[in-house]
Amino acid sequence: GSEVHQVGACLGLGLTAMGSADPVVYEDLRNTLFQDSAVSGEAAGYGMGLVMTGSGDETAVNDLLSYAKDTSHEKIIRACGMALALIQFRREQEAEPIIDQMANDQDAILRYCAMFMTGLAYCGTSRSSAIRRLLHFSVSDVSDDVRRAAVISLGFVLCNSPHRLPGVLRLLSESYNPHVRYAVCLAIGFACAGQADSNPDAVKLLEPLLKDRTDFVRQGAVIGMGFLCMQTSAAQANGVATRFRAELMKIATDRHQDVSVRFGAIVAFGIMDCGGRNETASFFSKAGTLRMGAAVGFALFAQMWYWYPLILCLSLSFSPTALIGLNEDMRMPKMFAVQSLAKPSQFAYPPPTQPTAKTDTKKSTISVKLSTAHKAGKKSTAATKGAKSKQTPPSTSEIAKPTEISSVAATAGGTADQASEGSGAAPMDVDKKTGEGKAETTEATEQTLYNPSRVVPAQESSIRFYQAGEMMPPRGARKEQQKVRYLPVLSDGTRRSGFLMLDDLFPEEPEEILTFSDQATATASDGKKDEDKTKTENDATEEEGGKAKTTDKPDDGGSKPSGEAQPPASFDLPDTF
Repeated sequence: GSEVHQVGACLGLGLTAMGSADPVVYEDLRNTLFQDSAVSGEAAGYGMGLVMTGSGDETAVNDLLSYAKDTSHEKIIRACGMALALIQFRREQEAEPIIDQMANDQDAILRYCAMFMTGLAYCGTSRSSAIRRLLHFSVSDVSDDVRRAAVISLGFVLCNSPHRLPGVLRLLSESYNPHVRYAVCLAIGFACAGQADSNPDAVKLLEPLLKDRTDFVRQGAVIGMGFLCMQTSAAQANGVATRFRAELMKIATDRHQDVSVRFGAIVAFGIMDCGGRNETASFFSKAGTLRMGAAVGFALFAQMWYWYPLILCLSLSFSPTALIGLNEDMRMPKMFAVQSLAKPSQFAYPPPTQPTAKTDTKKSTISVKLSTAHKAGKKSTAATKGAKSKQTPPSTSEIAKPTEISSVAATAGGTADQASEGSGAAPMDVDKKTGEGKAETTEATEQTLYNPSRVVPAQESSIRFYQAGEMMPPRGARKEQQKVRYLPVLSDGTRRSGFLMLDDLFPEEPEEILTFSDQATATASDGKKDEDKTKTENDATEEEGGKAKTTDKPDDGGSKPSGEAQPPASFDLPDTF
């Protein structure tokens, strides 16, 4: 087939067989690599690395390393080097010989891949020897690409202690080298994703880089901040996410902004809203174990510097943030709920982006008369009006009007006092009565989340399970409270998100099971409400705009009935025609 089809087939095979070490798939990808085509060979190299991820297979290492030194295509060299890095995932000390060999190579591309190999081999270990090596190459290597890779890899090594990472990268964020500053943004974004509220040092580190003088540094800053603000509501982190969304909208719609920065803003929007804002990027699973797919996804996403299609591999690092209760038949019962001991706005969805209001760009037409005779007529009319005003003296009522107005203004306070005394009520009493008519709305301090529900990582500490014998608020059309029927099998309460196996306290009673059609209907009704609300707001905006246009219409010198035909504007020809 064509090279385009080969690219899709190689990447698809690699992703579907990731970490399987399947020899048949590996052999097919190897044959494609040896065709020495720059486009399909690059995809085949990445595919081989995906299939052999974490295996440490010596045959694959020898094949890839020898071919990387023989070929003349930089794309293939980089793909083979990154494949070697994936093969050494979490190998730690076993990967040291190949890391030393590639880090001391004369080819900058192999040294670049050695940095990612260090990050993946020691991913989530915070190993001091790996940190020292990466810091050394980040300031001493002659290649900007190697420096960038070394700093990004620090995010992989320190992903298990994200609060330490801003301190390690603080000096590097002020480096004279823009590639190093760009790498700081991605390293912070990868390791501290979704921690804008719990890790303020990371936000402070990225905020100055949003205004960096180099365009691709600003691109990295908006992408890194997009990772930080994942599932961050307006009530968290002092409104950082809300302000950042507004800034992203300005960047994405500003035609004077550099294209790379606008591209980064669009990518940041996609990261913040991934999975319908029901997912987050994380190196670790719910149980706290390192996710191989997440590390691979971050490593391939960082290669977008050379190949944009690898941006899509970021989806490997996403994990849903939901609480889903299942019974013994692996089905979702309706009458399972938990209590969130926090205000609903604390972890609410960000408000949807509203479309820009349409403005009427039509300008009102003004009739223009260009004749010399018309100008002379205007002068004579003005002279006649001036003569009449001199002859007619002002009336007595017109002279008395200013005096009457000033007297009323002077006695306004006294009039108000007299009125209040006559009514027998103090001014503050009137204000109180007016205020009593308005119902004060106070936000609830807790809410009930029904199965299934969205529970973000920061919300897990606020989740409380109803206990046996308690009453649960009604759901849907029900009006009466229900007894708690389902309890999680893990009674210690350590697992507050993800899939929960439930224990039925009343197995003899019929169950109400939630089906996908019910969930889709509920989602559609919620979407319809939001759509109707948006439509109502837009109609109100257009109506106000129409009133403004009617009010601002210029006066032509006299009003005429709407049903009467309007004469055409006069247009006199010049006298010299």
